Amino acid sequence: MVGYAVLYGDNIQAWLMRFSLLGEGLWFSPITRLHLLYFGGLLVLGGYCSFRLFCPSEVRRFETPNEFIRYVRDGGDLGQAKAAYDAIRPFVPAGSQGAPLFGVYRVIVLAQGLGVLGGDSEWQSTLIPPVPIGVLNVLAAYYTLLDRSRPILSLATITLYSLGGLALIAPSIEVGLMVLRHVIFGAG
Repeated sequence: MVGYAVLYGDNIQAWLMRFSLLGEGLWFSPITRLHLLYFGGLLVLGGYCSFRLFCPSEVRRFETPNEFIRYVRDGGDLGQAKAAYDAIRPFVPAGSQGAPLFGVYRVIVLAQGLGVLGGDSEWQSTLIPPVPIGVLNVLAAYYTLLDRSRPILSLATITLYSLGGLALIAPSIEVGLMVLRHVIFGAG
């Protein structure tokens, strides 16, 4: 509401535009700078909402697979371990052969981890240090799977954030250059 009042209210525009100390803009008129700031903010807000709504909670909560693994291991989160087992199992062939999953996780190591997680042992005991390397790889692969699960929405979110950031930074760069020009060369 306030944004619309600033952008489209004639009295507010006149008050904001009466300062001419820096002279003419290099690229944008004062009202175009306001439009860029306003719509840049909306784009960033759209990116934030997209991230909050569509990004898996594990990826939002943990920045890296290592943080996720540490949380599952230290907290003994059996639900996450079972979810990792269920999600990664279809990607690992029975013969433990094949190309590395996501180009990183060796299938034979994942198969070992799935064997430990799916064995007759108590699930809780699989997360007690030292956690087998295969189990750690299954958890890391699960995090990577979640991170790559919605590529179109990820691209849309990055695009909204990037365009919004550009729209917000462009007027700031212009005003900064105008101030620099005014300080170095005087008025004009």
